Amino acid sequence: MAKELREQLVDDFDGSEAVDTINFAVSGFAYEIDVSEEHRKEFWEFMEPWMKTARRQAVLRRPRRSGMRGPVWADSQRVRAWAKEAGLEVSDKGYPSHEVQMKFVAAYANGDLPDKYL
Repeated sequence: MAKELREQLVDDFDGSEAVDTINFAVSGFAYEIDVSEEHRKEFWEFMEPWMKTARRQAVLRRPRRSGMRGPVWADSQRVRAWAKEAGLEVSDKGYPSHEVQMKFVAAYANGDLPDKYL
């Protein structure tokens, strides 16, 4: 007996069949959304004028080394400053612990990161 498994992308807006996954970042937070052809077109039409005037930045990728933990995209200095202000124990060098980084992300998941951490 043969088995066939299929994976189907579903549009995150309306549940229809998705044709693409769009990755984007805003205010230091990365997002991913699956979209249909119609929603992909709407997204890029909306973004086009903003992208024309924005400065392009390099995308930080998670290193493939197994020793690294946590979201590497989170700037260590910002996370460390926030953690100290929040009364959390954090070292002066290296990446903050995974736990501290996740608390930072959770605290500002809505994107309302204070200017002093930008």
